[in-house]
Amino acid sequence: MKTPIDFRDRIATRYPSLEKEDIPDNRTVSPIDHRRDDIEKYDVIFWHRLLRCIYQEPLEIECEFHNSSHEGKANTEAAIFRKAQERSKWQVIGKEEAFASKIEAGEIKPFPVNWKYLIRLPSGGIVEMGTRDNNTIFYIAQVMLPKATQKTTATRPKSL
Repeated sequence: MKTPIDFRDRIATRYPSLEKEDIPDNRTVSPIDHRRDDIEKYDVIFWHRLLRCIYQEPLEIECEFHNSSHEGKANTEAAIFRKAQERSKWQVIGKEEAFASKIEAGEIKPFPVNWKYLIRLPSGGIVEMGTRDNNTIFYIAQVMLPKATQKTTATRPKSL
């Protein structure tokens, strides 16, 4: 008798989420427009729930911080939060430690505006799936590796 395999396990095994140490620095993305109309038929919340069901939390969340200046103008600052090893823990990328301590103390409150999952393909390529424009548009894009990284991955032997 065959044992049923959960579709989440099958997808997550074939297309695993990147580990945080495997995320390429200074990555660029190229949008994938193939079947874009079919993707846009579904709301962003559908894609969020589907990916969260398969991969749990996003790998990265972009947050904004709204600070009022002395002149009464609101300053908006952004930061990327990357999932840490511990469950429900996040690391602030590209900000000083004093900034992170203000968040922990509750002095600054992050407002999530976009999320991203980075998925490894069987070919070795990387796909980024996430939102833009304040969680209103879902996109799928190919991650373009920096030139130095491409040379090292191109010379690696492929496993069969």
